[in-house]
Amino acid sequence: MNKDTNNSRIILQAMELDKSFGGLKALDCITFSLSEGRISALIGPNGAGKTTLLNVISGMEAPDSGRIFLEDSDITGLKTWEITKRGICRTFQSGRVFQNMTVLENVLTGMHTSANSGWLAGMFHWPWERKEEKELKTKALGLLELFSLADVAYEPVSNIPLILQRKLEIARALGSSPKLLLLDEPVAGLNMKETEELGETIRNLSRFRITILLVEHDMNLVMSLADWIIVLQHGQKIAEGKPLEIRNNPEVISAYLGNQ
Repeated sequence: MNKDTNNSRIILQAMELDKSFGGLKALDCITFSLSEGRISALIGPNGAGKTTLLNVISGMEAPDSGRIFLEDSDITGLKTWEITKRGICRTFQSGRVFQNMTVLENVLTGMHTSANSGWLAGMFHWPWERKEEKELKTKALGLLELFSLADVAYEPVSNIPLILQRKLEIARALGSSPKLLLLDEPVAGLNMKETEELGETIRNLSRFRITILLVEHDMNLVMSLADWIIVLQHGQKIAEGKPLEIRNNPEVISAYLGNQ
């Protein structure tokens, strides 16, 4: 198992990733690694390639070249469901919770990759299927408790405020017991108080040794949460390092932070 300079396990390695759309090179030879239990942030101006990189890691897009390793397994070009089953899950800037389902039902949908009973067992409700369903429900209720959502477990998602929907999306992602969680602008649309609240929720995940890659434009949140920051511009990595190093990097200031 590969280790970083601090002797932490490397969960994900991206090596020389390229991705083009027509004549536009969205990713240009991107290489980086993510260490276990660390919150890493991916920042850069609009059009820098951040969402494309998340799409490539999560299997929504295949890279034109380069390799991605999750621990020791090559996951390059696998389908999204295959990558999810191996331990990578993501959220989306726009939010993709099911509005007409209850909060609990939403979390249960995120646990399908850990369910062993097939459709036939589900149809006939065989004893082992009922036992597994009960275990998954108990796990889901535990996640809702962790995210302060237990009181609204049986409410339709459409009835709860945006801050709780953001928490729900993260809770649902954790339902698949991921090794790596990709968060795409989780505080988009939230006010300052809500941003601080969700930031604290994300910070608390570190006690579970969950590795996080965060795409975010709120630099106050990034600087307070991230252990490591990767900076993209025009599809290229222009810097990476600890928050203080990035804050004082002249190239980063010129390309991005100077515009904040």
